[in-house]
Amino acid sequence: MAAQKITGRQLMAVLALARLQAAFVILPVLTSTRAGRDAWLAAVISTPVGLAFALFVIRVAGRYPEGTVVQFARACLGRWLGAAWGLAYAGFFFGLAAVTARVVAESYVLGVMPETPLIVFIVVVVWLGSLAARGGVEVIGRMSESSLFLVLPLLLAAIFLPIARARWENLLPVLEHGPAPVLAASLTSFALYAEVAAAGMLLTHLATPQEAARYTTRAILLSGSLFVLVTVTVTAILGPNADDLVLPVFSQARLISMGRFLERLETLPLAAWTLMVWLKVGFYLWVTATGLAQTFGLADYRPLVYPLGFLAACLAVVGFENIFEVQEFYRPEAWGKYGTILAVGLILLLAGAGRARGKRTRQA
Repeated sequence: MAAQKITGRQLMAVLALARLQAAFVILPVLTSTRAGRDAWLAAVISTPVGLAFALFVIRVAGRYPEGTVVQFARACLGRWLGAAWGLAYAGFFFGLAAVTARVVAESYVLGVMPETPLIVFIVVVVWLGSLAARGGVEVIGRMSESSLFLVLPLLLAAIFLPIARARWENLLPVLEHGPAPVLAASLTSFALYAEVAAAGMLLTHLATPQEAARYTTRAILLSGSLFVLVTVTVTAILGPNADDLVLPVFSQARLISMGRFLERLETLPLAAWTLMVWLKVGFYLWVTATGLAQTFGLADYRPLVYPLGFLAACLAVVGFENIFEVQEFYRPEAWGKYGTILAVGLILLLAGAGRARGKRTRQA
């Protein structure tokens, strides 16, 4: 199978959309912790830390330009340890694909179609994602680049159109409960940046690898800036009520009113989620299938996509009872802790193995 190539802008779009989709969903988790009105500070703190980790991933992956991080792991860690690393890496993104499908399905059921069975949305999202994954990284890159220019106006409209209702005193006092709750909330926010470890599968497909750091930086800063903006506006507009809302961005969009003829535009964030979510599911299924194929020495990843999609849909259905369990999953003591440990730990292990391999090569 011929290697597919993507541009730097497509890399930026893929990474930015994946981060934005998750960020808008975990917002209730940040505002409902003791961080409360200081949730925006958690978003601010996690952005530079996430950027540092993203650039570290790019640097590690850049040590093996002829392959992906899974292939790099086999070269550095050996057959068995390399295979274990590849399985852990693929499993990380397989789980995220399933959670993402469940989240958007819950959003549709709660937001606009309460009578439609949850499984319908899960199946549709996973099916569309599987089609994108089988098309390859080039298809995902092109669709992400096109979708980003549609998603950004929708999100900005949902953020700024109801701004007249903002009460900026809701942001005060700053650090009401001290820095500890903010730091805990920033752990969950950073765990989403840890998902940028998927960039390690993209560098070998980048038409101009020297642009990887520049466009990755743009993706992190773009998604981080939007996350800070939406956290500030949700807190300012909804105030203490934000803690009790499952979909605060959706509720904020309902407040849009312009001249009594443009009202209740809650479909804006849902339209943005729709564009983001199937591409994110497709990207993570592609990462999973490609990682497994390289781990087990398969010539083509595509036969794995539909079985993985089926399993992801099943996990999305049975993995959680309701949206509240999904939110519990994203809390600092759950995904904030374990997601960070797993993603950062895998990359650090690979970096250490790569450094040791380089020393052995120089000594030889």
